[in-house]
Amino acid sequence: MTDLKYLVCHLLDKNSAWLYANQHANLSKQQVNQLNQWVNELNKGKPLAYITGEKAFWTLTLKVNEHTLIPRPETELIIETVDQLNLQPKKILDLGTGSGAIALALATLLPQATILATDVSKQALDTARNNATNNGISTVTFQHSDWFESITDKNFDLIVSNPPYIAENDSHLSDLSYEPINALVAANNGLAAYEAICAAAKNYLSTKGILMFEHGWQQHLAVAEIMKNAGFVGIQHQQDLLGHQRITWGKLKI
Repeated sequence: MTDLKYLVCHLLDKNSAWLYANQHANLSKQQVNQLNQWVNELNKGKPLAYITGEKAFWTLTLKVNEHTLIPRPETELIIETVDQLNLQPKKILDLGTGSGAIALALATLLPQATILATDVSKQALDTARNNATNNGISTVTFQHSDWFESITDKNFDLIVSNPPYIAENDSHLSDLSYEPINALVAANNGLAAYEAICAAAKNYLSTKGILMFEHGWQQHLAVAEIMKNAGFVGIQHQQDLLGHQRITWGKLKI
């Protein structure tokens, strides 16, 4: 479906099948004005998800706004990897939850698990809480925290994170100007968040717990080295559909 057709469906609260069957339906003047405004925003580079205020992720529809990143298809690889590895964690921690995408998707995959989702942005947490409510998910708890700073719970079986991983001078940042910069950019060539999380994660994992990251498509070796230096072993990677290593995970050496 083209962006324009998607906007028309969103405007009318109809699906593509309805639109196909009613191609000659007339829009009111108010609807035309609204559609023109959205098209102008789209032409200026505003992402479609920020115009409609929502994005599909896994089996969910999530509200998004200027305080949250737009969930990407590659982030679903975390959910797919947990599923493929047949992991059955009872306690999960999602660091930097944003819209709640990872935590809420894991909640649908693992309904018996209890999940703690954190973010340094209170506005993002408000969005994530609303997404949990809108999707009828009650097994996720949300907490304001700068990584592990405010977390007192321990013995998580799985810690997941899609932290900021873009370098401060990355040329692609100009294409992401509508998204929250603090959720995109990290110091030390985009690796600072991985270093901070790996250094502390061992204090929050259960004996056989797993730490799992999403990262940039050229960062898997650097992330693996950070994990290794922090005492993680059995480090493995998962490719996206383009053959890029996008997910890395490992466990603590016992």
